[in-house]
Amino acid sequence: MSSPSSSSDGVLDDMVIAMTQEAINYLREEAKSSASRTRQPPLEWNRLAAHERLVQDYFCETHLYDDVQFKRRFRMSRRLFVKISNDLAGESFFFHAKGVISLYGRRYLRMPTSADVPLLYEAHQRIHGFPRMFGSLDCTHWEWAACPTAWKWQHHRGDHDGPTPILQAVASQDLWIWHAYFGMAGTNNDIAILMSSNLFDDVIDGVAPDTSFYANDVQYKYGYYLIDSIYPEWATLVKTLSCPDDEKRLYFKKKQESARKDIERAFGVLKKRWSIIAQPSRILEKSKMRNVMYTCIILHNMILEDSGRAFCGESYDESNKPTNPILTYAEKEDIRAKIRARHTHHNLRADLTEHLWFYREQGGVDTDAE
Repeated sequence: MSSPSSSSDGVLDDMVIAMTQEAINYLREEAKSSASRTRQPPLEWNRLAAHERLVQDYFCETHLYDDVQFKRRFRMSRRLFVKISNDLAGESFFFHAKGVISLYGRRYLRMPTSADVPLLYEAHQRIHGFPRMFGSLDCTHWEWAACPTAWKWQHHRGDHDGPTPILQAVASQDLWIWHAYFGMAGTNNDIAILMSSNLFDDVIDGVAPDTSFYANDVQYKYGYYLIDSIYPEWATLVKTLSCPDDEKRLYFKKKQESARKDIERAFGVLKKRWSIIAQPSRILEKSKMRNVMYTCIILHNMILEDSGRAFCGESYDESNKPTNPILTYAEKEDIRAKIRARHTHHNLRADLTEHLWFYREQGGVDTDAE
């Protein structure tokens, strides 16, 4: 015979089970009613017919849109679009950013090689008057609207309203982006990005091409980049003059600031061409943002080469790879010190001032009149 306590426990268990079942039934009914109120009727998409229309509009022999209209819609020529499509189809069933980077990254996202350097130098000498200049260096921000809360303050700068991963880039006068470094964590400014990036790794490792040159009859070992006032005074970075006190230095300031706008133009064209990086990013993963940014830069360079406006687009040879010399830690540190030598920075700027003035007096091309 059961005790009173055991019978009361059984009644309590039955009550709990009944209440739980009622709650489950109630939630199921609510879910059904909510789904019936919000769910849209399914649409029957004729995907095969849509594909056929796309082919007839753009890719068949008797296509509807001509080459000019195609380029306006897709930001690139039909020839280049088909090339990219065929290359990616051979590598991956699904087209995605990492596929573009793996296929074209070595060619279109790299620093100048020994074959590129003479052409690049000649173009900058002819257009801007600066000898042995690689290009202009600067940073731009990509607003991160969907930044995860855990990372929000790692990418928040005081001069911006929200989180903004930073892109460091180098561009030449043809708007080719030679170097890109994106997505560093932390509330960084341009100097912190410079310290962390791989911009001078090839030089320090001894695998960079020979970039020695003369300015005002003085020999310098390394090529240089044009920068704005926030950057440090290094031998490989050339700033403008803040307060020029004569016509010669005023001319240098004018030429340096004019040439340095190449990187700003490159950023503007990049954002104008690819609206995904012109708008606040809705992507949560930083790795995907990085892939999108690098993909847009690679496609930007491919379009320049396809249009015939790139200085060095056809000169790259993947088989001509530099070999790593065996440098000791002390030798690398010596190179690093030479790159960051402040006195060389001031001497180089003074010699470039004299060089540009002499170039002007000898009747060189004055790009201000072009």
